[in-house]
Amino acid sequence: EGIATHFCDADIGEDDFTAEQASRFDRAIAEALSLGIEAPWVHASNSAAALRYMDYRYGMVRVGLALYGVSPGPHREMGLKPVMSVTTEVLHVKTVPKGWGVSYGRTWRAEEEARLATLPVGYADGYPRSLSNVGEVLIHGERCAVRGAVCMDLLLVDVTHVQKAVKPGDEVILLGEELGAWELAERAETIAYDILCSFSERVPRRFYGV
Repeated sequence: EGIATHFCDADIGEDDFTAEQASRFDRAIAEALSLGIEAPWVHASNSAAALRYMDYRYGMVRVGLALYGVSPGPHREMGLKPVMSVTTEVLHVKTVPKGWGVSYGRTWRAEEEARLATLPVGYADGYPRSLSNVGEVLIHGERCAVRGAVCMDLLLVDVTHVQKAVKPGDEVILLGEELGAWELAERAETIAYDILCSFSERVPRRFYGV
């Protein structure tokens, strides 16, 4: 049915290594043809290779990350526009006093009186626990830091500085055009693929323009 390989380094930019892979693949195709094997589907290119190497597209390509409008590399601009966003709503807002610790292990303590918003999302929804104390979300267009450990079903963010009053029901952007998958991935010490694939079945999907 098909002959395939995978370019394991195409997103990094090792052109010589990818070229050698392609050369070996071409020899394998030629050998198959010499044995009378004519596979209708010949493919090798993932998103990175499909966008960077026109000569390696063969009969089809296997784009994955590019379908989300996300670049295959963290610092590689390819003119793509993200099409996936993940949002939630503020569940609760409260003020905590100076010195107060929050969430499991109290890994964050308020240096001054702080206003915190509780969000109904956690690692069971696919929001990485590794974003505890390092993640950010967007509320009213302003970045709000994750405070304390990300819980299974909830997380806390700091809205002390947000100019517009934050109240229950306000939209929160967890992932979007201004808060991309690669930024979240670098903060969580993982890759964009992991971020996009991790959101669980608990998160409702809505498709627009399809």
